[in-house]
Amino acid sequence: MRSSFCVWKKLLQRFLDCNCHSHSNHGVVTCGNAEISLWGFIDFWAFYDIIERQITSQYFIHSLKGEMKMNPVIGLLVEVDNDSVTKVQNTYISSVAGSGGIPVIIPYLENDDTIGHLIKLCDGFLFTGGCDIDPRHYGEKASPLCGSIQHNRDDLEFKVFGMAIESGKPIMGICRGCQLINVALGGTLYQDIPSQLNTTILHRQPESTNKPSHSVTLKHGTPLFELIGNDTMTANSFHHQAVKQMGKDLKPMAVADDGIVEAFYCESKQYIRAYQWHPERLYASDKHNKLIFDDFIRACGKKKLL
Repeated sequence: MRSSFCVWKKLLQRFLDCNCHSHSNHGVVTCGNAEISLWGFIDFWAFYDIIERQITSQYFIHSLKGEMKMNPVIGLLVEVDNDSVTKVQNTYISSVAGSGGIPVIIPYLENDDTIGHLIKLCDGFLFTGGCDIDPRHYGEKASPLCGSIQHNRDDLEFKVFGMAIESGKPIMGICRGCQLINVALGGTLYQDIPSQLNTTILHRQPESTNKPSHSVTLKHGTPLFELIGNDTMTANSFHHQAVKQMGKDLKPMAVADDGIVEAFYCESKQYIRAYQWHPERLYASDKHNKLIFDDFIRACGKKKLL
């Protein structure tokens, strides 16, 4: 009973933070159309009943060993093309859900208050793959070999990243998301690997990205090495840009044979992990790539309980 009460207390606080207005002078909370006194004659179970009906309509809750547990909500930053069409690959959704997260798409929004409410609702953030980042964000002009750019997506994701950093919640980046995190923290990119680096690795593999194309070497003492427990792991590759100069407090976790940074983490206390390859495309076939999502969702769950 006590454990269930504690869980409902957390749910209640979260709901109030995001949905209710407090009148501090009168000890009253406005929740939807209901005003409930927090002092004096309050009947907790009447309050519980009101909130229960609204919370359970918003959050996925399941029973685990007799206790109520709410899975972490993961905000997905996804493709937003210049026609304002928002879309996401199903592999991101299935990988987050498969590891116990609740995937929620953060759409293109211009209102900072609305974005702020979404940040509060989410327990972690996944920045997904997609088109190139405008080089002006790292102080360069676009090369003729730079790919398509979605300015509205750039604007949204740099804004959300800043808010996510302030929140202290876990952040993971994949492909473009990896590059965005690096740039947001002051790093730079190779705009086009084939024309800027002498490498024999095909970083844009011709075969399906559901299959690995090369191995990466894991750096000893890094979170990824501790997670995998091997010196190497397999990766796919579908990118023509990569990390050049690393951003503030970022350290490599994995590198390709040609020296390109394939994964990094942040030395700060906040959980920040980034992968240049696509672990979501290998989630179902490779246990090591699945572990990457398991670790991220676990970190989001721990942050929720704080």
